[in-house]
This record gives sequence, C-alpha cells and structure tokens, in this order.
Amino acid sequence: MAGRKEWSRVKCVQKVIPLNSAESEDFEDEARTNGVWDPDEPFTDVNGNGKYDPGEPFKDIPKKNDEWDAGEPYTDVNNNHKRDPDEPYTDVNKNGKYDGPEAFKDRNHNGKYDVGPELKLTIARYYLPSGRSIHTERNRDGKVIELGGVKPDETIGQKDFEGWKNEELVRIRETKKVEDFVRKLIDTNEDLAVKLATSDGGDITRYPDFDKLYEDLKTPLVKDDVRRYVRLELRRKASDVRAREYLYDFQEDLQLQRAIYDAAKLLNVDLSTLAEYSTFSAKVPQPEKEKDAEGKEIGSSK
Repeated sequence: MAGRKEWSRVKCVQKVIPLNSAESEDFEDEARTNGVWDPDEPFTDVNGNGKYDPGEPFKDIPKKNDEWDAGEPYTDVNNNHKRDPDEPYTDVNKNGKYDGPEAFKDRNHNGKYDVGPELKLTIARYYLPSGRSIHTERNRDGKVIELGGVKPDETIGQKDFEGWKNEELVRIRETKKVEDFVRKLIDTNEDLAVKLATSDGGDITRYPDFDKLYEDLKTPLVKDDVRRYVRLELRRKASDVRAREYLYDFQEDLQLQRAIYDAAKLLNVDLSTLAEYSTFSAKVPQPEKEKDAEGKEIGSSK
C-alpha cells in the first residue's frame, strides 16, 4: 500500500516519527503486499547477474508496516464516500483485488482515522529514474548488497596504458615532436584533422607522415600506442578549431561503446552499417560482474 514505509519499500525522502504526547487511534495492522520487490523477498535471477533487476519475477510477501493504510485509490462514481464493488480502482500492489482502508477505532467519532502528533524528518536520499537508490544498501546482517553511487547498468573496464608506457609518453611529450606534428596537420589540412579527431578508425595510414614521426620518436611503444597519443593531442588542438570541446570519445570510451550498442539493439540498428561505429561493431565490449565493497563479485559465494 502507498504510505510511509521502510526505506527499502517505498521510494521517499521523508521519515515520520510518532511523538509520545498523544497516541494515534488504534487500528488493525494487516499484512499486505506492496507490489514492489523488497531485499528480503526471493526472486528469479533471469539474467544471472546475482541481483534483482526491475521486471524479474519475485514473490511479494505480505508484511505489516506499523501504519494505518487508507486503502487503494478508487473512483467514487456515486459520491457516497466509499467504494462499491463495481467502482474502478488502482491496484497498487498488483494482487488482483481491492484493498480498502484498515479497520480502526474512531475515538472522536469524526468518521476518519486520526494520527497522533508526528515529527516529519527529511533525509537526503536520492533515486535514479529506474528506481535504484544511489546510496549504499546493506542487508539485515550489515553486508553490502548495493555499492550505491551513480554507475552504469553495465560496467565496462577501460583500456589504460601500463605504467612504463605512461613514463614513455611523458618523455615523448617533452620532445614537443607530437605537438609539432599535430600543429602541422591542422595548418595543412584542417578538415582532415577534425575528422581524425572525431574518429580515425584506428588506422595510422590516415595520418600523413606518421611513419616518419614514429621513426623520429625512437620509442619502444608500438605504433598504435603512438597513434592513440597523437589523436589525444589532436583532439585538444581541434577543439580550438571547432570552437567547442570534444565531450565524448566513442572510439576510445568502451563504456560509451556499450551504451551505443545497447541503444542500437533497442532500435534494431546494425552498427556495422554506420561508418563511425563500425570500428567496434564486431568487438562490442562485454560487461564486468558487479563487485561489492570487498571486491567480491555480487552473487558469488567465494
């Protein structure tokens, strides 16, 4: 039922605490289902990722909530202030029947349930559009079941240079040779420079005089590592040419590649038919298993 529930059951940012100065009217707290998955309820892990995902089947266990429920919303067609059997209603908990207000003792005979004095405490708690909380979630034993934070639904590991390669790139930067190479490219062929900054397809042959630059650098790095560094510098310089910054890089950002793949799949679009995205259409990054605060894969008993 809709109302003030436990944090795990209702997406809200307020907690109501009863005060002892006066009591609320007595009521019969019925065990009811709420139509949403709670962490202590069993579910069918359809995709095998070790956690509940919206839409997966689950067992909605009836629970008491220590609060008076006013009943599910309905349309009072005849305006008699009560629901008649044929009047439409909203099945909030999806149990296929109308759940009306819980019985209570009307001490002051005003025909409605009266709560005692309460303190409404607002707590900063935020939820994404999917309904997932960005806060760390723990089960009753204190074990972390959701790390929280804003993270992708599918986590993709990124390509990083090894330590010694980063040191070598620092040396190369100090020579200014890559900077000079990029400046010359922009001065002689601005259109090509902007296209390569957007996507070079991983093809070193698209860079004029690349082999000469590679030879001059006298580096143990492979040509593709140098190409990635040249393009990084090129994107910085090309931002000035375009008069706007490059905000994303679908060629190098594996997380973005996965997002593009998922979007294309929903639209029934073949990435290989799109020139810009065809470079990774045959090797779409695969998601990693989500890990808890201890670095263990969620859903794993190891």
